[in-house]
Amino acid sequence: LSRYPIVASEVTDLPRCRRWIEPRILLRVEISTERGPLQVYSTHLARGDDCQLERVGEIVRERRGTGLSLLMGDFNAPETSPALTTLRREAGVVDAFRAANPDAPGPTVWQRIDVEEATASKRVDFILYLQGLETSAMVRSSRLVLDHPRRLPDGRVVWASDPYGVLAEFEVQAAAGR
Repeated sequence: LSRYPIVASEVTDLPRCRRWIEPRILLRVEISTERGPLQVYSTHLARGDDCQLERVGEIVRERRGTGLSLLMGDFNAPETSPALTTLRREAGVVDAFRAANPDAPGPTVWQRIDVEEATASKRVDFILYLQGLETSAMVRSSRLVLDHPRRLPDGRVVWASDPYGVLAEFEVQAAAGR
């Protein structure tokens, strides 16, 4: 869903290097905003298939345009993984949660949905961003969402999902000199 017009979309099949029975995709949409075009990517990668994340990084770099790019999803890899480290270093993407919360653990998985206590212990869900050639962005805030249970009328506890969500708010501006 978008309050702004979606002007293009594309689905890319990702390679199956280790888990050939788990096909995965990268979805890209271009959104027209008053601050310029916004590229939004979403994916859910197979656990342990680093070549998928490498391909995602190549695509995001190749498609870098004038506006901001957002890459979101369940990468099934911790932030310290070699593949994510390479993506940040080579593609220049920034982890929005980490930018806003340098020292917070921010676990997103694996929440047992049938217990009261929080059981999430790893962070594998991310919102990453790449500056545009003519725009820049700054993270105003980023936090976990859906990270607390609700109590049902009969007293039982239920969680929204086994992963928590990640939310980020950005301030986007034209690059200096524009």
